[in-house]
Amino acid sequence: MKICFIFSNFHLSHLTAQPGIVFKLAKKAAERGEKIYIISNDIKNKNFRKGGIYFFLFKGVGNLRTYFLNLPKIIKYLKDSKPSVIHVHGSLLIIYAWFINRLFGIPMVCYLCETLDIMNTFYRKLLVFCLTRVEKIFLSSEYIKDQLIRNGIPSYKTLVVRIGLNEKFLAEMESLSPDTDILYFGDSSRERGFDIIFQLAQKLPQLKFKILLRWEERNCSNELENMKKMPNVTILYYPYSESLEQIISRSKLVILPYRWMAVRPPLTLVESMALGKCVITSSMEGNEEIIRNEYNGLIVNFNKLEDVVSKITFLIENDQVREDLGQKARETIRQMYSSEEYHKILNYYSNLLKKADE
Repeated sequence: MKICFIFSNFHLSHLTAQPGIVFKLAKKAAERGEKIYIISNDIKNKNFRKGGIYFFLFKGVGNLRTYFLNLPKIIKYLKDSKPSVIHVHGSLLIIYAWFINRLFGIPMVCYLCETLDIMNTFYRKLLVFCLTRVEKIFLSSEYIKDQLIRNGIPSYKTLVVRIGLNEKFLAEMESLSPDTDILYFGDSSRERGFDIIFQLAQKLPQLKFKILLRWEERNCSNELENMKKMPNVTILYYPYSESLEQIISRSKLVILPYRWMAVRPPLTLVESMALGKCVITSSMEGNEEIIRNEYNGLIVNFNKLEDVVSKITFLIENDQVREDLGQKARETIRQMYSSEEYHKILNYYSNLLKKADE
């Protein structure tokens, strides 16, 4: 079977959730013996084969303009490679690929891990139009599934599949002595609650905060500059001197005060729980699917910061309570993000082709 994966920003597949999720799926399919093709944008033009995967990468940022400029090349590549299945990741690319596929009529499936909130009304309606006409929609969360159903997508077309977590986060690790009380990682944005982390660092000067940043955002630039001057805060920029999983493992608490994230549930939350960390996070929709409050983590109201400070202080001072929550978090993620989740998608490809041959 020949499967063609179409997604944006291949060059960020080692760093960000969306390209990373689908690239892991592509590699799983290649390991199973399928012939895999990848179409994506990159930092430069590349056309090569590696690890049983054929890569067709073109230079440009991951927006529709790049894909429209490369439209003739993509059409030719699909015509020459003749895939059995097209698998598309990302809202706008689903629309783009669906219209291209009108030329070929290849069975098409997609994976959505981002909410519909990122799109305006016009594109949302266009996306729904295309989704009602694909074979299957794989989703990262029940929250996104509910969004689709409310927008007219039949439930039978959807399936929640938990994939994208790097297996190294599920591997057994040696016990590491903590060197950090509070860990935050992601971007310095208001959407991720970076300003809340800044306030917590101010209110808890006796605790050591470690901040891992992939990149800076302007809407919290003042908070970032002030944090750089704080004696209880260490800020590290990607690439880090240690692996992410080691840094997480050396932390007592992980605090992720999301206000809004496109990807649900956020991979940073899943990674932290997978490593057995006690996580304090927000009630953002989708989080409750993997965190049961006070069973395998804490969901709090960050508008009531004094209450959050009290909970942090209690958990820092009570190792056993904190570690029990972290252990239950790890058990939850090991169950939800097992290798069987990939097989739900890979087996669907095979069944789809059998159905087409009947």
